Amino acid sequence: MFKLILMQGAPGSGKSTMAARILSSYMVDYDKRTGSIRSADEYWYKVVNPDDPHQYDYDPALAGKNHIWNQHRVLADMMESVNIIIVDNTNTLKKEANPYVVLAKMFDYEVESVRVDPGLEVCLARNALRPEDRRVPEEIVRTMHGRMESLLD
Repeated sequence: MFKLILMQGAPGSGKSTMAARILSSYMVDYDKRTGSIRSADEYWYKVVNPDDPHQYDYDPALAGKNHIWNQHRVLADMMESVNIIIVDNTNTLKKEANPYVVLAKMFDYEVESVRVDPGLEVCLARNALRPEDRRVPEEIVRTMHGRMESLLD
C-alpha cells in the first residue's frame, strides 16, 4: 500500500503536530513501512539558509520555489517507493494540492486529505506565540482559514 496524505489547515492549526502523529501511527501499525513528512516550509531552513538550518529565513522573492522544491522531494520519495508520504503544507486551495495529486496518480498512491481546523481564534492565538520570524500576518491567517476548499473532489 502506498499512501499520500495531504494536510490542510491555516497557519497555527496544528498540521505539523497531527502529521507527526499520523506518521507515527503508520510506523507502529505496519511492519517494514517507510514514511516521510514533506513541508514546503523546510525550504526556508535547508535551502535558503543551509549554514544555519535552525534559522527560518523566509524570502518573499523566492516564494513559490519552495513549493516546487517540495514537489521534487515528494517525487523522489515516490520513485523510491516510500509507503506513506505526508505533505505538511497549508493546502487551502485545490490548485495548491493538485501537483501532489497528479504525482500520486502517476505512481499509484492512494490520496487522502486531513483537514485540521481548531477554529480561527485558536489558529490566531497559536500563530501569535510563534517566534517573530515564523509568525504569519494575522490577515493572511484569516484569509487562509476562510478559503479552505475540498482538495479531492
